Amino acid sequence: MAQWQEVQSLANAYLEQVHQLYAGAALPMAVRQCLAAWIEDQNWRRAAEPLSSHARMLFHSLLALLGERLGSPGLGDEDFMLKHNLRKACRDLQVGGRFEECPEKFANLVANLLQEERRILHPAAPGRVPRGPAGNAPPWPPRALGLPSPSPPLCPQEAERAFRHLEDLQDAFDFCFKVHYVPGSGGGMSAPRPPAQARVSPQEVLAQMQQLLGRSETLRDFLQQELAAWRERQQRACLGAPADTRLRPLETW
Repeated sequence: MAQWQEVQSLANAYLEQVHQLYAGAALPMAVRQCLAAWIEDQNWRRAAEPLSSHARMLFHSLLALLGERLGSPGLGDEDFMLKHNLRKACRDLQVGGRFEECPEKFANLVANLLQEERRILHPAAPGRVPRGPAGNAPPWPPRALGLPSPSPPLCPQEAERAFRHLEDLQDAFDFCFKVHYVPGSGGGMSAPRPPAQARVSPQEVLAQMQQLLGRSETLRDFLQQELAAWRERQQRACLGAPADTRLRPLETW
């Protein structure tokens, strides 16, 4: 049985370790799933040796296979999410040219991932039971999985009001800047007087903007939590886990 097929048949406790292994890895789980047989057939450890031309060949071969997979007619509308993940992975692997300049690093990364998979598979052999914490506590807390701790979400209505207020402050700032600082727009009787809502002190505007920036950071943190949860659901779906397609979370968001 192929190594990735063995990984897919693991118990949930060991699958969580696989999720943790690929969380944030340069080789996404979608690529591992799509090119499982080809990846396992290559000698990545030998390619990771210094001054090895084999590493560059493997890196370009992987990109070429991803391109062929994206252009395959077998990927229909039902595989839209898989196509999106593969396209993003292909783009991320080429960002900055870090692996193009040093493909040995990529070969070493893949070799280490395969080695860690084998390490997880070894204790998961038949007859071995994974150890779990006592009680009903989850075996893998969010911090162990690299996910942020849950926090109270920001009310969407409050966020919308905050951003609208920030836009109003920006308009007031632009007006004051044009009147007082743009050459030819100030002085004399030709310069219009700013409206009452724009006549605020710079300290007050700065304090309000700092407050709104703090709220926007809270909203950003909440969205990052949602993004991390979405990524985890996609990783589970790549391993064949059932996906929650209910609309209840969207209705109560």
